[in-house]
Formats: sequence, C-alpha cells, structure tokens
Amino acid sequence: MWDTPGRGRIRNSNGPAVLAQARWAGADARSLGIVPDQAERIAEAVRSGFESDVLVVSGGVSEGAYDLVEDVLARFDVGLLFTKVAIKPGAPLVFGRRGDRLVFGLPGNPVSAQVTFDVFVRAALLRMQGARVVSRPTVEVELLEAVRNKSGRQAHLPARIRFEGGRFVARPLASMGSADIVAHARANALVILDAARVRAEAGERAPALLLGNFLERDGSDREGSGRSGSA
Repeated sequence: MWDTPGRGRIRNSNGPAVLAQARWAGADARSLGIVPDQAERIAEAVRSGFESDVLVVSGGVSEGAYDLVEDVLARFDVGLLFTKVAIKPGAPLVFGRRGDRLVFGLPGNPVSAQVTFDVFVRAALLRMQGARVVSRPTVEVELLEAVRNKSGRQAHLPARIRFEGGRFVARPLASMGSADIVAHARANALVILDAARVRAEAGERAPALLLGNFLERDGSDREGSGRSGSA
C-alpha cells in the first residue's frame, strides 16, 4: 500500500520511473530507496550502490544548499567527467567513474530525470550489453503548431506524432515544465530544437526523438492538444 504524503511531502515518482527505465534497457536493476538530504545517509546508499556496475542517483546534483551528491561522490574518489549538460530539461547532470563502475547523477525534477536517462544512461547500459545502436530513433517531423525554445539550450519538447500522408507530423503538447509528468506521459516523442533555434512555426520541420511507447500509441489527438510552453 502506498503512503499518503503528509504536509511538506511529495510522492516518489522518480524511483519507480527510473527503475522501470533501467529494466526496459535490459538492466538487472534494484532500488536503493528514498534517501534524505543528509550526507551520511547519502553515503550509505552510494556505498551500497557501488556493489553494482552502474549507480544512478536522482536529485541532489544542482547548486543548492542541500545538493550534496557531488561532495559525497568525492569521498569515494569518483572521477567526475562532467556535471552539467546544455539540454532542456535536464541541465544538472553528473557523470563519473569509480574504477570500472559508472556513476550518473540525474536531476530531481521528474521529466528532467526521465529525459536525461533516455538520452545518456540508457545509451550507456545498452553499450555495456554489446548493442551497436544505443540511441533512440530520430525522425524528421512536420510541426502542426509552433513551438518555442527560450532556454539557450537544446530543448526536448513533448509531442504526439503520427505518420500521415507519407510523412511524420507532430502536435506539441502543452507542458508546465520539467515537473509536468502528465504531459511527458502523454507524449510519444520529443521534438528537438537546437539552442539557437528559439522558435519553429507550424509547417516547419524539426527532428523528433521517438520514445519507448511510440509503437504502443497511434499518435491520434483523442487526448487533446495544446501549444507547448516555453522551454
């Protein structure tokens, strides 16, 4: 039975979501549970995580007073290769190594965690299993509505796409940002706008990353549509 969150608490959506993503990518994944923003408690979980080939942490990797993951990883001599990426959602992203162990620190916002897992962690897991193709398929789509990208980073915007008239068409979904897991769950693709492309009009073309549920959804507009929010 799921506990009902009390005052000042939120549901743990990242744990089940990332665990499912890891298993879909072929990993024998296990959960380390929910850990408070306390260095010693984080260290306990991290120490347990190093028993596996890959450690994935969600949250605690930004620049706030309670973002302690990087400091804890330093205790274990994790060599960090990067701590930020120029994509939206998902700028705070940590990646490093401890010997032959890979370490990923994903953002805490739910959509950011899922997108960065799909783009970075999934590719690493598939490569470790010997896959030759590790990225999700990308197709060119014709936009049915305009989209904007004011983030200064490469944006990944939720959309529903379908094959129609010999081409893929994409209808962007209204989104409130990186915490809007409902919009992300409705999407079967992510329209990609490069950092320099601040707006794409209806009728223009753009690349789109197909999500894992693309073949399970017919891309119809039965669930409604709406213009995507600014990234």
